[in-house]
Amino acid sequence: MFCCISRTVGRHVCTRPSNSLTRNFSSGSSATHSDKIASFPILADAIKDRNYRLVSWLITEQDPYEIRRVQIPSFTSVSQPTLVASDAPSRMIGCVCEPEADAINWMELKKGDPVQCYCGHWFQLVSYEEYFKQTGY
Repeated sequence: MFCCISRTVGRHVCTRPSNSLTRNFSSGSSATHSDKIASFPILADAIKDRNYRLVSWLITEQDPYEIRRVQIPSFTSVSQPTLVASDAPSRMIGCVCEPEADAINWMELKKGDPVQCYCGHWFQLVSYEEYFKQTGY
């Protein structure tokens, strides 16, 4: 015999599993899920095939954890900082100050006034609405 938890009563009910007491954990078929995974472009495959356009797209456009690499303009100022969008009140960002640099300068941005990096670039944390309004996306 199997023990199942009753949702309505909230106590253990020892019965045979029936359709009303059991539930599948999967919400979709596994075939469609594996098809989506198989068609997803992988960075290693793009490098192996020397498809540099796909490599560039994968590096810059895919951003599942908001770790987007942003090309910083050559000149930023207090009045025109590089905007960083976030819904959180603060966010950690990293700046590679020089192309030859082997270290990342990390800093915490808080919503409000722009912050200057050691290299002289300015960054400002803004909400998504303000980011889209100012960048024109």
